[in-house]
Amino acid sequence: MVRKKVETRNGVPLVGERTLVAKTCWDCGLLRDAKHFTKPKGRTWNPHCGSCKARKYRQSVKAREVYSVTVRSIERKHQKESVGGATRSGTPYTEADIKYITKALKEGMTHYEIAEKLGRSFYSIKSATTRYGLYKYKKGEEVMRGVIRRIPAYYPRVLYKNVKWQDEYGSAGWSREKSDISEAEVVSSEMAGRPGWHCPVLDLDVRHHLIPSSTDGHAHLYLEVPMTWRRYKRFLKICEF
Repeated sequence: MVRKKVETRNGVPLVGERTLVAKTCWDCGLLRDAKHFTKPKGRTWNPHCGSCKARKYRQSVKAREVYSVTVRSIERKHQKESVGGATRSGTPYTEADIKYITKALKEGMTHYEIAEKLGRSFYSIKSATTRYGLYKYKKGEEVMRGVIRRIPAYYPRVLYKNVKWQDEYGSAGWSREKSDISEAEVVSSEMAGRPGWHCPVLDLDVRHHLIPSSTDGHAHLYLEVPMTWRRYKRFLKICEF
């Protein structure tokens, strides 16, 4: 299939033989001039105007900054305070150490408190917790823990428990209670702290392959679902955002 080269007239892109004058943005709903939209090579016009794309980028950057300040800064502070008393730094962990860490986590002790007791640094205890399969969660939370640890922390989601559907497809309504990680049963698409905003959650019930990309944080999703070109175009249209 040979695509016709996109032509411009006085710097304004053309649509067929007509000049694209304006377009409605899917986000802000405003009718804006053609100069506010872009058309990537070989693709259709971007449904979001430049202002909305810039706003989304600023929001994502701000969210990551908030995560860095609230979590990583605290971790660095704990590390700096614990290094001075890390008398056993560099020595291998013994079986007694692992048993103590396991017991301490079940009792609710923090990594910083354990580090002080064992004469280790904060990062050392945190690393050992992951290396030896020791986690700061109660029994029965393994499934939810595995899901939560794989979701980007800069987009925290709302968790629910006691989820009850009125019918098989939930069309007749549903009831649920907000929860924390200790009792959660469902990870929702709702963004914590941002009412009305969602991050999509896809439940794939078909054979598929998710291959990491060379770009950090990106991946390629291959669905083993044969379909015609017409259905494939409809599928891509639905997935466009």
